[in-house]
Amino acid sequence: MSKKFKEIKLNDHKITSSGNTISISKNNKTVNCHLPTGVTYEINNNSIQFFSENKALLGTAESTCFNAIRGLNQFYEKKIKVVGVGYKMMLKGKTLQLSLGFSHVIEVNIPDNVDIKLEGVLNATLSSPDAILLGDIVAKIEKLKYNVYKGTGVINVAKEAAGLMRRKEGKKK
Repeated sequence: MSKKFKEIKLNDHKITSSGNTISISKNNKTVNCHLPTGVTYEINNNSIQFFSENKALLGTAESTCFNAIRGLNQFYEKKIKVVGVGYKMMLKGKTLQLSLGFSHVIEVNIPDNVDIKLEGVLNATLSSPDAILLGDIVAKIEKLKYNVYKGTGVINVAKEAAGLMRRKEGKKK
């Protein structure tokens, strides 16, 4: 069985590699692509070629690196908001502080590759060239608190718009 391959063309991105990790950088931002085992790659002047006998792994490797390149050209963005009486967000350096009705303030460290912008004390926009890292951070913040009966807590705006935020019906009288 012959090896299949896919190719990604690059413009002005800088590429370094070590083992199964390819680092792609542009304008002082870097994204790491972790390739699955069974996929080999070859870096030429303006392209990366992926080789594998497994077609599924080949597509995974290609889309992982393609999303990294796309993220470096135009950052991924996610918006979150807090809903509830007395709930608020504050930013101190690279630490997001959330008051969510607990007896203490919850602090979430934001990685260097993620930018955060607060819009008041209730809304925040997170952006990053790394879609996986951004999704992990937003999921971590969302898990801090959400009340399915009242609809209060930390809410991902995109999930709310799509109707994916889970709500439960209260007691019936």
